[in-house]
Amino acid sequence: MTTTELAQTARTATGGGMGAGRATEVLATQAAPDPKVLEAARRLKIEGYLQPDHLTSNQAYRELAQAVKSIPGSQARAAELTGLEAVGKQADDLITQIGGMTDLSRMNQAVRTNLSQTVANLERRANTAYDDLRQNIPAQTRGPADNVLAFVEQRALDLDGPKNLSPLEKAVRSKLSPKEIKDDAGNVIGMRQPTYALIDDVRRDIGAAARQQGAFKDADTGLAKRLYALIDDDQFALAEAAGRGEQYRLAKSLVSMRKGIEDDMISLFGRELDQSLVTKLSTATTALSKGDADKLIKVLQAIPEDMRQMVAASALNTAFGKATQNGALNFNTYANWYEGLLQNKQAYAALMNNLPQPARKALSDLYRVSNNVRKATRERITTGRIQAVQQELQGADTLLSNIFNVAKRAAVGIPAEAATTAVGLPGAGIASGLTAALTKGVKPEVLKAADELISSPEFQRLAVEGATKTTPSQSTIRSVALSAAFRRFADAAKMPRELSWRERWLVQSMQAAGQFDQENQR
Repeated sequence: MTTTELAQTARTATGGGMGAGRATEVLATQAAPDPKVLEAARRLKIEGYLQPDHLTSNQAYRELAQAVKSIPGSQARAAELTGLEAVGKQADDLITQIGGMTDLSRMNQAVRTNLSQTVANLERRANTAYDDLRQNIPAQTRGPADNVLAFVEQRALDLDGPKNLSPLEKAVRSKLSPKEIKDDAGNVIGMRQPTYALIDDVRRDIGAAARQQGAFKDADTGLAKRLYALIDDDQFALAEAAGRGEQYRLAKSLVSMRKGIEDDMISLFGRELDQSLVTKLSTATTALSKGDADKLIKVLQAIPEDMRQMVAASALNTAFGKATQNGALNFNTYANWYEGLLQNKQAYAALMNNLPQPARKALSDLYRVSNNVRKATRERITTGRIQAVQQELQGADTLLSNIFNVAKRAAVGIPAEAATTAVGLPGAGIASGLTAALTKGVKPEVLKAADELISSPEFQRLAVEGATKTTPSQSTIRSVALSAAFRRFADAAKMPRELSWRERWLVQSMQAAGQFDQENQR
């Protein structure tokens, strides 16, 4: 059906005439949800928040729904905003369920704290291991520091003399170079090598410089790291000669692990450790949809393995986007991002390999729903056509707000007429007694008041009793007549104020609705 034909059908369904029941069934058929989209929504437990145009693949119906929602004061539009906001909340809950954080500042701090604590723990363990070495290797044990000295002497040649060496290099050269041993006559009779204790002290000074700490904190970190590797080899040779090689390897491995994590921290938080991981993670997540997996891979490799799922899940905050004031899911942003992700296997794997299988399925389901919501909410028709269609749609807003229930029930095998009766839709139950007010020329405030009445819990209870009993109880009728929603409707429709009159009107409306249903069934 075309959009205009659908609009005319909607008009008939809200008119309370002989064709209303059939028109409602036709609309339910036209609005029937795409089975795959509906199942995805059910798995995510969000189907109750979505409207028919969010789930259908019917282009004309999408346009019809958009035309209805463009009517000022549209209840369908208000319900749409509320429902999609709830879906956004569910999306945020999904991040939490798979171990992520929606507050990225907390995620940033969690990673920073974890890495800092790990560095501190490794440093303590390494210091303990080196202390054990010092206790087991006599401090006066002597040996050459050939590796580090050879490097420094070559640097002196390259720099045109020792005077041009850096303060750190000069300290290494001065402390570790062999010293002459002279006899009483002043003759050189040998060379004294540095002690194990001295080599260990110099190694620690160089290590501190590599971390921009200690007396040489202003030294070039790259140079300090090179010197550290060389003096470490010299100290290991001395420890091995003393029978403590394995013990030294343990201490050395702890230092290597600590340095590796420090490098990871620099890659994540900058050399001064004053940057935020959030920016890097957001940039890397956005780049995934463009086929660039390297940025995210680099970030995740720097994250402790036991935190990678948390960080990967938190990255979805960027993928979900922000569409509303409270930060709900941006369906357009997410659908575009996921489509880009699907186009590149490496990018897809970079993220999904760090998420559990149920989370991968949930993200796929969320894409299927988001894609359909995107298609529905971006549909627009020209101003002239809107005006023409809206003339047919006065009063259809409530029907389109509730028709999703018909479509959902029909999808699981409940007849459309039974479904409409259960929810009190016009043309199939007590609501037909109200639709006389929903005709052309009626003021907008009457339409709005009738819309609110049909949606009220008191009226819904009356509708259920009307569908299951010959006559609802007097208490149910009275609760409707006394409800705020009915009072607003009755006042807008200029009904008499007597309670007894309004109760009789409700009973007569129900009786008329029952007669109509019987005639329609015949």
